[in-house]
Amino acid sequence: MTTYGQDWVDGVLFLLTAISSTPLALPIWAYSLVGISLGYTVMRLAVVMALGSATGSLVTFLLGKYFGETAWVKKRFPNIHEHPWTHGRSRWFITAVLFLGTASPIPFDWLYVYAGAKRYPTLPFWVTMVLARFVRYVYLGLGFKYAPEVFDKLI
Repeated sequence: MTTYGQDWVDGVLFLLTAISSTPLALPIWAYSLVGISLGYTVMRLAVVMALGSATGSLVTFLLGKYFGETAWVKKRFPNIHEHPWTHGRSRWFITAVLFLGTASPIPFDWLYVYAGAKRYPTLPFWVTMVLARFVRYVYLGLGFKYAPEVFDKLI
């Protein structure tokens, strides 16, 4: 990341997290570790990575939205329109599940596809992703930054 100079680090980090949050599913949490070790502030890192990874998750969502009705998807994922997390649920419930799942360290990409296939609105999806990813990267960044100090005091 330092090869491109300090002016380009935000852009490089944005692109890395956007690409990694697509169905390629590369380990985004590693960028938090690298960013903190390079001296990024936790809040700046969280903002840039939240915007980037939410944009990448939008790709997964749009795949579900635009290809959810195709015969290929219905054949391979027969319950895509009847999934228990989204079928018959309100938008508030789905938003809460999206937020809590995305803010957790557990991958929830499958839910992005289901939300897209169920025609969840795109803008609320992206805003929910940004907010949830921000929360995730704040606690990951703070954990990476302060965990060594805590362990040193315990030992």
